[in-house]
Amino acid sequence: MVENVERSFSEALTQSFVATGEGLKNITIGLFTLLSEAVVGEADLSQVAGPVGIVGMVGDAADFGLVALLSFTAIISLNLAIINLLPVPALDGGRLLFVAIEAIIKRPINPVWAGRLNLVGFALLMLLMIVVTYNDIVRIFSN
Repeated sequence: MVENVERSFSEALTQSFVATGEGLKNITIGLFTLLSEAVVGEADLSQVAGPVGIVGMVGDAADFGLVALLSFTAIISLNLAIINLLPVPALDGGRLLFVAIEAIIKRPINPVWAGRLNLVGFALLMLLMIVVTYNDIVRIFSN
């Protein structure tokens, strides 16, 4: 169900910040739950979509109109922001972790080891992307 509500500019701006904050909170909780369940082998990965699955969802959102498409785009952007801040080498969160470690030990991390950790992190991210994309393709052909 979609409802259009007329709001003043200031009220719409305020509501947008509230909705963004709620979205960030819910995405963070959802991602934390997914990762914790994945660690113990109980994650429902059928709810995870990669680039192929997202393209299909964009089409579905576009069918509902411009507002739904823009809302979906905002949700994807918030998801990417949260994921990018995870403390995984090769992501910005990994770089922030390195900076924090360097601040604590008061010397730079050996660039060779930092490079190796980033390479491992990147390889794991690519493996995850392949697995998720494979699941997206299997899901498409099984429907």
